[in-house]
Amino acid sequence: MRYSSLEGYLIFLTLYLGTLKLLTSHSSAYRWALILSLSFVILTGFQSNIQNDIDNYEELIPGSELSFSMVPIRGGSFQFGSPNDEKGRNLDEGPVQTVLLSDFWMSSLEVTWDQFELFLYRETDQDIVKDGRQIDLKVDAVSGATMPYVNFNKPGYPLINVTQYAASTFCKWLSAKTGHFYRLPTEAEWEYACRAGATSPYSFGNSGAELDNYAWHKGNSEDKLRKGGQKKPNAWGLYDMHGNAAEWTLDGYSPMLDASSG
Repeated sequence: MRYSSLEGYLIFLTLYLGTLKLLTSHSSAYRWALILSLSFVILTGFQSNIQNDIDNYEELIPGSELSFSMVPIRGGSFQFGSPNDEKGRNLDEGPVQTVLLSDFWMSSLEVTWDQFELFLYRETDQDIVKDGRQIDLKVDAVSGATMPYVNFNKPGYPLINVTQYAASTFCKWLSAKTGHFYRLPTEAEWEYACRAGATSPYSFGNSGAELDNYAWHKGNSEDKLRKGGQKKPNAWGLYDMHGNAAEWTLDGYSPMLDASSG
């Protein structure tokens, strides 16, 4: 189960390899993004613990009318990877390891084109959150963005065709704008969030019969990138974790799972 990130939270991809997680079976539902990283989700851990009364929060990007929703993910331990006997399993989905993660927040949707273009064109850099900042990072200290290989320029659609470096730099820029720390999720954080407490091949069960309700994939997408959030979210409120654009994570790819990536 090595399906990956910005998935919500944040972004990845150096080559234009297509715009979809073309799942024909449940197999690598939890690891795709490290191989075909095309989009990203953002993650933050700027509060040390998620209390029972803490819910989703909405972050407005200063100088714009655009915002994104962050979902609290309570930390815990889980089995990272997929068992040897799982149907359709890839060799790089193991060995299965127990990973313990702290609390974090993850964006409910993948980063969109219109959100990234605020960073690309830098026309709102003068607008920042000035009060209650939790990090001291100046916007003009953040490197500019390189134009994506193909600019679809579709508001609400997942951003694709950007490098992992561009995704990470966007997070740095977003941190400077808002005063809150944002980054890409690790592969372990991404898989934990994607599973949403499940131990089955899919977050919604063992069978792929319900896949059309949760994901855009090879069988229903008409080979087109789709607007985010049109399918059902997983049990923790995260959309498009089983399909649409694949996502970058913070880690570099390894042919074997590494528990230290959590």
